[in-house]
Amino acid sequence: MISIIYKLMLKLMNIEVDIVEFELLDKINYSQLKGVIDKFNSDPDFKWENGDPLYLETIKKRNVWENLDKISLDDTKDVVLDFLNKWKCRIGYECVPKLQEALIKTHNLFELLKDEKLEDTDFEKTVTGAKIKDLIKQIFDILSRVRAGRRTIGFTGTTKIMHMVIPELFIMCDEEIRKAHGCEGNSEGYLNFLCRMQKDAQRFIKEKNKTEICQELHSGDRTFTKILDEYNYYTITFQKRN
Repeated sequence: MISIIYKLMLKLMNIEVDIVEFELLDKINYSQLKGVIDKFNSDPDFKWENGDPLYLETIKKRNVWENLDKISLDDTKDVVLDFLNKWKCRIGYECVPKLQEALIKTHNLFELLKDEKLEDTDFEKTVTGAKIKDLIKQIFDILSRVRAGRRTIGFTGTTKIMHMVIPELFIMCDEEIRKAHGCEGNSEGYLNFLCRMQKDAQRFIKEKNKTEICQELHSGDRTFTKILDEYNYYTITFQKRN
């Protein structure tokens, strides 16, 4: 958000600035969601014909994301880490061997969740002796704790990886977004975020069919979770940074 002082400075210089205040997802209806996504799609900073080409190129590499038990060091670096860093995660490449090990370790956990979708997942449901919510937290903890120099993969990088592996279930989330939604920067916080996003997704789907939403907003090229992420990013992270 532009600070009050900055607004006053602009006013004194007779510079008009169009400042838009957006609501969180839980305060809007589908029509408002569509209005913001249409604005996002037409914004010069994001005006791609079919969406962010890096995102689309990376998410289509299903041979990598769906076979983490076989992921190579090269794919860990050139697919996973390159994507994270091009999306401003700033993670050192010395973590590649440890990240590869963590990705391999999470493969079987992801497999238990591969058919789940955000809008209808029962987080309390038990799968092979473990609740879905606990599987999610276990995956998050394994990935987020991978050391990368003086830091770790962390919250933002972990949620991006999880979305790439199961796009229909996991939604990406950065520090600004999670704070806006009052969620902690750990596995419990991410689960809380998913639960909040699930309620919003269910409410929108009651207004309009999910398939129609995706086709209307993105010609079916991006998942429903990506649409929700774009709303969050555009109304929270992008507004604050600009």
